[in-house]
Amino acid sequence: MNAVNNFQQIRSLLNWESDGDYYYCQLILRKKDGATTFGNKNNSARLIKTYCFFNFEQFDQKQDEIIQLCEEFKCRAGISLNKRNEERITLELLKQITERIISKNHIGINGILNSANGQQTSKDRFWLIDCDSPEEMAIASQILSDESIKPDGNKILTTIPTYDGFHLVTNKFDVMYFNKLCQEKGISVEIHKNNPVALYYPSK
Repeated sequence: MNAVNNFQQIRSLLNWESDGDYYYCQLILRKKDGATTFGNKNNSARLIKTYCFFNFEQFDQKQDEIIQLCEEFKCRAGISLNKRNEERITLELLKQITERIISKNHIGINGILNSANGQQTSKDRFWLIDCDSPEEMAIASQILSDESIKPDGNKILTTIPTYDGFHLVTNKFDVMYFNKLCQEKGISVEIHKNNPVALYYPSK
């Protein structure tokens, strides 16, 4: 299967509005992709590397490195289109550290920054609909264009290719009514409110 490279499409979606804004990118190795380097651990994914992009220059400079690492480790690169911000992440860090101190839980403290970055602290609220086929994508897009789904207006921001399907990046909408229409159309798609979209998937 060919690699999935969405760098240029995603680049056109990026914007930095406030001081301290950045986009958070993760390189993840997953068992479901056939990875066999997990040892005795039961977790289904392993974090290989993270990036924080504060401007276009940093995003462009790291492209070749990310592609090389993805191909070498056979891991996926995903980027959250919901911006992070240094001030809000600092507050989230303080919150998590305080909770650890109170509970006397110091296990996994080295991963606390990644944990804070994984929280939704942005004023952006883009959602992701994971469609496993072009057919699911077409039906989900048609449903989202239904004027009866609130709020009014265009709800699809962009469509990002994956291996077999697409990530539909959307604005917020009435999830219960959307799921009802999906059921009537015979599809079941996952809606994620804080997941990264596909930046680069390696060849396999």
